[in-house]
Amino acid sequence: MDEADAAAVICGVCDSLRYMHEQLGWMHRDVKPENIRLRNGDPSRPVLIDYGLARQLKGPMDFGSNHIQEGERIVSGKVGTPCYQAPEVLDTTTMMLDDTTGEWSEISGPMVAMMSGGIVQLDGLKHEATYGFEVDVWSLGACLYFALSTIEPTKHEHRGGEVDLATWSMRCEAGEYDMEIPQLLRTSPEMKDLIMAMMTHDVHERYTLEETAAAASQLR
Repeated sequence: MDEADAAAVICGVCDSLRYMHEQLGWMHRDVKPENIRLRNGDPSRPVLIDYGLARQLKGPMDFGSNHIQEGERIVSGKVGTPCYQAPEVLDTTTMMLDDTTGEWSEISGPMVAMMSGGIVQLDGLKHEATYGFEVDVWSLGACLYFALSTIEPTKHEHRGGEVDLATWSMRCEAGEYDMEIPQLLRTSPEMKDLIMAMMTHDVHERYTLEETAAAASQLR
């Protein structure tokens, strides 16, 4: 996808996410290329789909006695799609209480995604990390990187056909996104700056949706 079309898509998805965040109080948690469709192939008319992992950050949530809210930030699970998960999502540890021993142990995989998505509700479940709306901005930045280069920004590796999640996780948390790959040689410095601003590790320094849309609109 060329730079102008990619910028148009970003502007449209920003509008959708701003409505979700500001009007509904929900975050998507699984923004990725497969979940962005174009109406009649028009980059200026993107549609954000698949809300199966979306969670509400404002208002009451029924998630068992160990669910915790902090203002507009919640303790939540490690969900989403590898290579499009924000660093703060990777930092989440999901723990389950063993009724027999009374001890907490870490759980992972499909069980975490199922529980975090609210499909089941258990009292003996807790998450040791918080994240909020900023995760959708990071994921959208990863989508922008992919749209321009056709590779994931964390340059994940494969072993036996499976993603090397350990390598991917370390690169993601370290903010190692290669902006000098051949696929990005024709990408403008302004667009590269936008990608990095959207994928900044520090959520307080990361671009907001409003800042992202404003910058992208100048690149259309």
